[in-house]
Amino acid sequence: MKKRIGIASVLLAAGMSLTLAGCSGSSQNVVYLSSNWYANTGFKKIQPTFTEGNDNFAKEKITYDVKFDKSTASNSTYSVNYADGTYVTEFYAKSFDRNSEYVHEDYKNGYPDKNLTVYYYRTELTIPSVTFKVGNEEKTFVNGNGVVCESYFLSVEDRMRPLYSSQKINSVSPANYQVSSIDEAYRELNYEYKTYYNFSGSEAKTYAKTDGGEDTVNTVYGINQSANTLFDVSYLDIAVRANKLMPDLAQAISLYTPHGGVQDFILRGSDTALTDDEAANAKSILTGKNLYTPEYAKDENGKEVEKKFSTVAVSVTYNGELSGVSQTYWFAAVNNARNNVGRATIVKMSYPVTFGLGTQIYTLNEIESTLWTD
Repeated sequence: MKKRIGIASVLLAAGMSLTLAGCSGSSQNVVYLSSNWYANTGFKKIQPTFTEGNDNFAKEKITYDVKFDKSTASNSTYSVNYADGTYVTEFYAKSFDRNSEYVHEDYKNGYPDKNLTVYYYRTELTIPSVTFKVGNEEKTFVNGNGVVCESYFLSVEDRMRPLYSSQKINSVSPANYQVSSIDEAYRELNYEYKTYYNFSGSEAKTYAKTDGGEDTVNTVYGINQSANTLFDVSYLDIAVRANKLMPDLAQAISLYTPHGGVQDFILRGSDTALTDDEAANAKSILTGKNLYTPEYAKDENGKEVEKKFSTVAVSVTYNGELSGVSQTYWFAAVNNARNNVGRATIVKMSYPVTFGLGTQIYTLNEIESTLWTD
């Protein structure tokens, strides 16, 4: 079985068969991408005000509440319970050059001899504690789940090609589907990964350190021959956000993961709605940052009424022989590609816990800052 990847529980999973959008005449399925975080989604480059050090610079920084929904659990042999946590994202652009610590020595000569402006994305998941229960046995781990990811990647114009990523994972995760004792129910993970990409996007070197041990190095060749446009898993949030955010979305992508190499996934859109409370919460927070403008339509009596807050849900599903569960994003809908008020902001995420143990729900809590809009 291929390992499921993950940022939350050590990340994705699942699979299905679909007719997929692609690039005719090419052996690779080339994903059509848009800068859905900008007001004009068709702008393929990086905006100056989104670049650190420029006038009127502003980053996007968002905090999500993370709550565990145990009502979705189906495992009859044991249970887990996660304390409430937070997920913080930072997204903006930075200067990047070949002498940076984020470029491997073997790859420096292949990088341009000039400063590049590239995207930077950082996420931090913090869950204060997790409790495992098998029969009458319980075991609680404090500070048992923390994941920090960083990534550097190119603009939409260059298909968001990855340059560097890192993951620091401290997690106490479910270990098996069926268990007979508490010690069989969990495994403690302490990993650090650093992945360096050559500039042409054909090769990656991953350095892995487990439980404070020595680095091991794995070089993966030919990653530019992936079945689909390739992204690094550390900026999956942004890669999904850059797709055609419509309910009819059916798009294959490839992801590089530090312990799984290149794996294929499918993005599938839907009109699955937020609950009324979730929609009201998201609308209020977006309005406070000028990221929502009410729209009106006439009802059957000819009276103007405000339209419901519009979102698009996108699931991410492993496209392989052994599937599993899907994680799902909810984005503020792109109703006008040239005046994209909501910037396709992620307002909710859902991450099923492995082995049928429940679901982690990420809900928009605060937009600390956003792209400069004045």
